[in-house]
Amino acid sequence: MAEIRVPQIDLKRQHAALRAELLEATERVLTSAWFIMGPEGRALEEELAAASGARYANKDETFVFWNKGDTAFVTEGKDGKETYSGCATK
Repeated sequence: MAEIRVPQIDLKRQHAALRAELLEATERVLTSAWFIMGPEGRALEEELAAASGARYANKDETFVFWNKGDTAFVTEGKDGKETYSGCATK
């Protein structure tokens, strides 16, 4: 059986484009001394919630529920008509 090699992630290259932004954010956290529950942490939590999303559908895809962050919507039927939108948590 042939050996398969998977290359490791080059984090230096990946983070090069983000370096200035990461250093600025780190500096703001260190300067404020709000390591937890501070404005930077809250902002990060909000960004992560907004970026993550989930899609749930029945087997034939005629009912699909989408949620992203604190909002959600439903599409129904083969044409995917949006029947509920702007649903939000309070």
